[in-house]
Amino acid sequence: MKNMNIKNIFLALFLISTAAIVSSCNYKQTNKADNTEQNAENQQEETSNVKKIVKKDSEDSHARIDYDIEYLNPNDQQSININSAIALDMWGNEYEGDDFIQIAEKAYASEKATIEKNLQEDIDDFGGEYDNLEYYLSRKGTFSKDASDKVITYITEINDYSGGAHGSYYKIYTNFDKQTYKKILLTDILNTAKENEILDLMLKQLLKDNKVKTAEELMEKTAILSVSDLFLTENFLIGKNGLTFHFGQYEIAPYAAGTTEITIDYTSLKPYLTGILTQ
Repeated sequence: MKNMNIKNIFLALFLISTAAIVSSCNYKQTNKADNTEQNAENQQEETSNVKKIVKKDSEDSHARIDYDIEYLNPNDQQSININSAIALDMWGNEYEGDDFIQIAEKAYASEKATIEKNLQEDIDDFGGEYDNLEYYLSRKGTFSKDASDKVITYITEINDYSGGAHGSYYKIYTNFDKQTYKKILLTDILNTAKENEILDLMLKQLLKDNKVKTAEELMEKTAILSVSDLFLTENFLIGKNGLTFHFGQYEIAPYAAGTTEITIDYTSLKPYLTGILTQ
């Protein structure tokens, strides 16, 4: 009888501990599900704040303009300010106003009329050899997914051909402080008084990326630096792991060499970092 009582006690303890474990597991699963739902809601809110303008001409158009441009929902003055900066990078200061959609509509109508006019003039001037010519202009704008969590970075890309030997491509990075929404200049994040030391870092990284040892070898291999020496450009991405400096066509290399990007990690840049990158 005594052995039977001991067995019953152990069985009761086992059942109680099992119930506690199951309850704990259910609690964790419920919390996990709640967190997943919360993350989904946050993602939806972030996504809903980004709007997009998409305009695509017919593929058979000989004067084609395509827009694929993200912008912020203008629900506060900070978002309106960012949209204004985006518009300035995208179209210059030709179009004024706070309404991003209206600016895009005006720009599209004007650029469409201009490209059709230019194409027709070339066809009239040069005759049949231009009958199958295609002029195009593509404008793309996206919020970078590679940016540091301290900033909002916008990427403007413009690709066009309107006669001549070849088309043109432009890429512009614009960075905004996520707390203040103000545009970030290079002097806000780097001690540019140490310009020569930073340029030395850029050159070393450029040589490493192209697997050469000297600037002369680099020029022979790629033609980079044959147009201009390196300089501290305002066209940069504040990335998750480092700064990326972008040099467009003809800035430091001929057209055939394309664009050049140099990424320097934050560890190497640490002695020169200032502002939000030191926080």
